[in-house]
Amino acid sequence: MRFIIILLFTQLTLLVFSQESENKLQCERKLSTANIESAGEFLIELKITAPEDITGVVQLNEALPSGYIAEIVDNHGALFSFENGTAKFTWISFPKEKTFTVTYRVKSSEMLSVPEAIEGKVAYKRKREDNKQIASEQNF
Repeated sequence: MRFIIILLFTQLTLLVFSQESENKLQCERKLSTANIESAGEFLIELKITAPEDITGVVQLNEALPSGYIAEIVDNHGALFSFENGTAKFTWISFPKEKTFTVTYRVKSSEMLSVPEAIEGKVAYKRKREDNKQIASEQNF
């Protein structure tokens, strides 16, 4: 996998691509402190691009470092929960759009700075040409 990190003023963008990007779910994570009302807060926007053959339940998890909590801003139809340091998005019926965005707010009561790393993982199923399903899991 190739990772590209770009820092622009108050925004950090992490682009994640794989060699077989047309066949796998892709996620672009954007962290922003612009337009935030209080210190110790920032927004995370996840731009998701998915192949058309995703079926069934899709689970996307973002593991935050200790000391942070997450609140949903825009779930794009997903069930959202935050427990044990993990922001969880679960789609019972995955969106039909090829590309869409979910957003959540991250807060720290200890006024911690923006974390250097957030680990993401997504699990989903894809339908093959013979109508059998293949389970896939990948990190981003």
